[in-house]
Amino acid sequence: TVIQGNLPSGLNLNASTGEITGTPTLQGPFGFTVRVTDANGAVDEQLLMIGIGDSCILPRPGITAWWPGNGNARDAVGGNHGLTRGGVVFTPAKVNEGFQFFGAEKVLVPDSDALDATTELTIEAWIRLDANSNLTIANKGGNYGFFVHDQNNLRFYSNQTGNDYFSGTGIFAIGRLYHVAVTHNGGSLRLYIDGQLVRS
Repeated sequence: TVIQGNLPSGLNLNASTGEITGTPTLQGPFGFTVRVTDANGAVDEQLLMIGIGDSCILPRPGITAWWPGNGNARDAVGGNHGLTRGGVVFTPAKVNEGFQFFGAEKVLVPDSDALDATTELTIEAWIRLDANSNLTIANKGGNYGFFVHDQNNLRFYSNQTGNDYFSGTGIFAIGRLYHVAVTHNGGSLRLYIDGQLVRS
């Protein structure tokens, strides 16, 4: 039985045999948790991931949360499901769909200790700017934040460092997709754009 998340649209799980059948109608990564019970009443649960499509990359082991934006704000690997606010729409993206924000729109995720930056943190996203504007990629109150800020500066702050870090100006061309990432292990912080280290 699927107890968390959803199978890709078009697929079905036979609760008696465990067989997944059907034809998926969307591409992308999909995560869901199943619960099985054997003849002796022993119960086990397991997170499963299915990638549909040639360009789909499944998440690395140990990932805490992942919001692919495939028509919803659900966390594909855990229970940190988001809620869209202010008219967020879904638009074609790097794989399947992604979130599109026009200004005040956002995805709100309930507070969770699992999302705190304690000793290590990595945040990554595919982004595309349609105008020179500010974009919040991730923000957890006073704990940490990851932004495109001040006319195309990549910015990260953490309450562990007390500092803001900038990658520089004029990096993001309008209308182009970029992969951005930040890694923070308490002692060092690194910012990446398209896999290239831009600040450490």
